[in-house]
Amino acid sequence: MSDNSLIPQTDKRPTRMWNSLKADAQFCVLAIRREYAESKWYKIMSTAYHRTNKIISTVVGSGIVTLIILFIYTNYEFLLRNKRWVAIIVLSVLSMFLMWVAMTVRRFHERTVGELNGEISDLENELPAKDKLIDGLRNSFDLLGVSIKSKSLEAQWAKERYEREISRLKSEVIGLKGQLNILKTYKLKFEIDVPRSKLTVTSYYDEQFSVRMRLYIRFENTDIHPLTVKSINVLLLRANEDGTESEIPLVIVRGRDDQELYEEIFADEHPLSRRELKWKYRDLSVPARTPTLFHRIDGHISADGYYQEILNSNCFLRVTMDAMNQPPYSLDFNVKWQNTGLGWIDITPRM
Repeated sequence: MSDNSLIPQTDKRPTRMWNSLKADAQFCVLAIRREYAESKWYKIMSTAYHRTNKIISTVVGSGIVTLIILFIYTNYEFLLRNKRWVAIIVLSVLSMFLMWVAMTVRRFHERTVGELNGEISDLENELPAKDKLIDGLRNSFDLLGVSIKSKSLEAQWAKERYEREISRLKSEVIGLKGQLNILKTYKLKFEIDVPRSKLTVTSYYDEQFSVRMRLYIRFENTDIHPLTVKSINVLLLRANEDGTESEIPLVIVRGRDDQELYEEIFADEHPLSRRELKWKYRDLSVPARTPTLFHRIDGHISADGYYQEILNSNCFLRVTMDAMNQPPYSLDFNVKWQNTGLGWIDITPRM
């Protein structure tokens, strides 16, 4: 008889069965989680869990503070007799707590700065590739110039095509540099839902006109701290032939421009009640690293004169946001003023 027959053989079937059941259970949990991860009930339960956790943390913290106060109150004579040691222990605990807080803040700051530097480095890495492409196209254009004399029409067409391509690439480089500067300068930005935003023009006896608008705007804060939108204002500008811009003066009412932008807020408990929030001094707080929902802004601006003589293809709309700790941020939009007689008209971003 061999020695292997003397070794007891263990049955591995229960182990394999248990591993199979465990794998099936994990698959079912993953399928259910994927199916209902974005459902309304999942969000409600997640919110309830976080609030319950916060309440429990508050209760436990209050209990610990109460126990510490109770201990001090019942043993104050012993603490007074040993004031030096008590002071040493309290200062040591406080020092360790402050060191922990400082290390936590430092790690969070380093991680956030690393993310921003990564985004900036990605943009900077794209710029040399664009410059090389421009140089390559310019060299190709120079080589192509040899055959222009013999094939004037074809060469002229190629020249125009390459010039357009070079101009487009230069515009992209300028745009990327602008995005890089904006990323370094502006931490709070906004965007306008162009398809839903409209405006219309109303004339008053050919002596004055009013531009009524309805804009859908939302804000995005890329900073790690909440930032505040101080105000939103709208201007009418005209592009001059020398490349400069001039502002179309608005009607002065009570010592200031006749401009009013507001947002209607309806109460959930009273659907018929509403209140208007002016955007002149709104002071809207935007959470850190979170885009807001779209705000519907209604309003008007008024100017003197006949609108068909003042508003032409060179006139455009500028929306400016004044925010905390940064320069004013603006977006420009073109308007087909010739369609003002058709009612509400669209706006398009000005490139």
